[in-house]
Amino acid sequence: MYGAIILLVIIVLFYWRSRYVATGGRIIGPSIIVVCLALAMIGLITYTGQMDQYDDLGRSGEAPIALAVVFDTSLSMYAGPDPTRYPQIKTRFDRSKDVILDVLHQLDESRRNTIASIVVFTVRAANALGWNPNMQEVGQIVEGSLTTNLIGRGGTDLGGALARTAEIFDSLPNRLQSSASKVLLLVSDGERTVNMVDLDENLEAFRQRGIKVISLQVGLLDEPEGIREYDEFGFTGFWKGIGEVYTVPDTSTMLEIAGRDDSQGLYVRVEDPQASRRILGFLQGEGRILSNTISMEQIMTLGLLLLSTLMLTRLLA
Repeated sequence: MYGAIILLVIIVLFYWRSRYVATGGRIIGPSIIVVCLALAMIGLITYTGQMDQYDDLGRSGEAPIALAVVFDTSLSMYAGPDPTRYPQIKTRFDRSKDVILDVLHQLDESRRNTIASIVVFTVRAANALGWNPNMQEVGQIVEGSLTTNLIGRGGTDLGGALARTAEIFDSLPNRLQSSASKVLLLVSDGERTVNMVDLDENLEAFRQRGIKVISLQVGLLDEPEGIREYDEFGFTGFWKGIGEVYTVPDTSTMLEIAGRDDSQGLYVRVEDPQASRRILGFLQGEGRILSNTISMEQIMTLGLLLLSTLMLTRLLA
């Protein structure tokens, strides 16, 4: 955009130079209309250059979205298929991170008015990142800091994770409590080993509060996965743990979390190549959380284009 403005200025300067030569050196001042157009262009250029300092004005006109990304970091998330047969398939945890990172990247690229938080859980849950409007920073935390068994202690309590996330939503700034559309994005294989906190009760509380739930299921359904073990020679087999070699994803639980009604939530599989697109589509479609309104930056660019055209038309008339 700035390159085009510089080119326009050069064209105008050449025009006035040619006018100066054509009139035998007599200086002819611009009309009041041209002066007004030039001042309007300078104002728009200055405003556009400062837009990034203002978070809300630089984003789309949709209602803000508060996105709580809740990551299962239990040991089963470290499972994967036999690497000698499927060397290209990552662990469940890494596959999940790839989808989340893509969603955060798309939200950042489209300049959506989004604030995100990260919760990790096993048998207990903890807030790994408070509410943050910078999707690049959130992505950096997901990519570089999250790992399995991050908060220690094995086991998985999905109800406890939801209860902790409800507290995170309660901590939203006052201006967002009523204006923001709240979304829980739960990432898990669905396996429950602990039921200290009632899952159904917390799900009902979320629905009563109007919080949308995206259930992002990870885990292959047609190939066994286990905790991979290696030695200096490579893959040696799957860890037996407490006697179970393979870990089986629980699809029924993750479907229950998403809800049977599409208006309540969305069920997505990490292994679906369109997983991130479906998540973004839900945010933009069924939930009407995001809109397709023209951004402020696009409006400014169109305004500059219009003023540039009017100025050139006036000058060359």
